[in-house]
Amino acid sequence: MSNTDEDPEPHIRVYPDRHEIYKGGTIIEQHSTASRSDEAKQRSDDIKDSFDDGYLVEKFELVRESGTEHIPERIQNREEFEQLQSHIDQIVDGMSANRGRALAAHTVLLLAIKSLEPNQSIRLHKSSIWKEGLPMRGIDSDYISPELSDRDLVHVNRDGVMMTRTLAENLPYGAAYPANIKGPQSSWAGVIEILEERDDGELAEAALEYMILVLYNRGDKANELNEDAISKTENLISDGLSEKDVRQLIREHINNSDHAARLLEISLHSLYQPLQEADILDGRLKSLTQMRSADRKHGNVGDIEVVAPDDEFHVKEAIDGKYGHGLNLGELRDLGSKLRSHPETESVIFVTSVERDLSSDVKEAINRLETNFNVNIDVRSLGKHSQAVLKQYDDAGIRPDSWLTSYVETLTHRRRDIAPIDEPTIDWVDTLIEVLEERTS
Repeated sequence: MSNTDEDPEPHIRVYPDRHEIYKGGTIIEQHSTASRSDEAKQRSDDIKDSFDDGYLVEKFELVRESGTEHIPERIQNREEFEQLQSHIDQIVDGMSANRGRALAAHTVLLLAIKSLEPNQSIRLHKSSIWKEGLPMRGIDSDYISPELSDRDLVHVNRDGVMMTRTLAENLPYGAAYPANIKGPQSSWAGVIEILEERDDGELAEAALEYMILVLYNRGDKANELNEDAISKTENLISDGLSEKDVRQLIREHINNSDHAARLLEISLHSLYQPLQEADILDGRLKSLTQMRSADRKHGNVGDIEVVAPDDEFHVKEAIDGKYGHGLNLGELRDLGSKLRSHPETESVIFVTSVERDLSSDVKEAINRLETNFNVNIDVRSLGKHSQAVLKQYDDAGIRPDSWLTSYVETLTHRRRDIAPIDEPTIDWVDTLIEVLEERTS
């Protein structure tokens, strides 16, 4: 048998005893159609046992609580994981009223299978055809589609998404799969190709958790809430909001939400976004770091950074949020370590949710840092800092409600290019809607 083929496009060649998958004119996989192996039967039993023991339910609960923070950094930094994230984003964003939902639910199925049994091919979706096949239709109808529907993540047929002909062709899944599936099929195929090339359960599990997070943030229920929040914001703005109203709404939302410290960071980044859009910042606003501990992981001086346009390591202004407490000596020691790595830093502003006087020890430590690193350090409450930045809005002819717009659009994932959030946002948005409704009642 030759291992090459004249056709460079991905395709499948069917023989009485096997299916061959070609890519770039070269055979990459061969799958026997002999009687099902004992190993395949055991893998199938193990997968079902794991689902019966609550594997997927536990994943839903874990991600709902903490997002993807627990995914090892070595996995998050892998190129394959970044590619999977991009494919998953496109799959979820491709969901609409009449297309893409089955594809999204099916992707959850494939990721869960591969994370549980890395040696199980997720191309082989029928146990009656392939020696190493798996009865995916039953697994989907028993464990995947009902859970997704019950949690309002993806509204699909509770009997499973593999009832459709396009997902039931007797051919292996992947880039060469010939059926025309509604939705971002190329991204779905991309997920399969990456996972089949690696057979890496840890990578698949990380991708599964990311997919669940994206569905919590941008799935069916989340989209309803996101659109409601944006609509209510637009209505409030059309009725007229003063600068004081804007500051009060954002402060109230932060104080009434869980993980308020992270929301303080998001509000500060949102505060600077309109200045960036108007091109009046003295530098460039860096994208919002995705993790609450991102300054340590990425070597940032502050939660929010304005950097030189041609040098992201030249920090012109670093803004660090402190929720529930004032500035202490430990945080200034941390700043000293950061400034040793970034001595070019020009200005650091600590923004606190509470207004408190600085102790004499803190003032002395600030003076030493300013002298040693030739840096300006300021400590302000959120109220005073937002007033100072909103004064720049006024000078530039930007309406103060632009801050509220950028804040809400960030929380509803409309600004992922500049402010991606890889944490569960659905509770934040739900609380935001309550705050907005109280304002109009």
